[in-house]
Amino acid sequence: PSVLDKRIALVCASNMNRSMEGHAVLQQHLYPQLFSYGTNGRVKLPGPTMDQPVVYPFGTHYAKMADDLRSSPDVEYFKSKGLLQLVERNSKVKASPERFHNTQNQFDIILCFEERVYDIVLDVLNERPALSGEPVHVFNLNVSDTREMAVVGAEDAHTLMMLIKTKGESWAEKIDEILDDF
Repeated sequence: PSVLDKRIALVCASNMNRSMEGHAVLQQHLYPQLFSYGTNGRVKLPGPTMDQPVVYPFGTHYAKMADDLRSSPDVEYFKSKGLLQLVERNSKVKASPERFHNTQNQFDIILCFEERVYDIVLDVLNERPALSGEPVHVFNLNVSDTREMAVVGAEDAHTLMMLIKTKGESWAEKIDEILDDF
């Protein structure tokens, strides 16, 4: 089995920027079993002021968020910050943001995009009963939560997946080598 056969999760805080950029990039490279998640309690987008974020529960469709932003009196702010484009891009990748805590999916590889997210993912995995006894490999790529850095982080995720792919079926036994090359 190749890395293309692996179940891969990409996880950031809100399943809006970093994990979705990674999801979009890996999807373009034909990874068929991709999933993306957030770890926060709610989905947050920056609002026109620091004390006015735009907040949604996980599961709210990206298309609804885009409609809300388009009909907001602050639509020019959302356009200028690239938030409307971000939500529209997300709606082309999947229907809505999902919370990692709520999935029962099993994964072979989990890519986190922030140390705090990585810690939460490990806590969630440790609290769950093991369903299959199969190992999961959890990696952290520290990526700032900006549009520009999300693009860099997604390319790093693709590079890491390509390094894993080059090691063939025994990639899991060569993790140290892969990380050295990365």
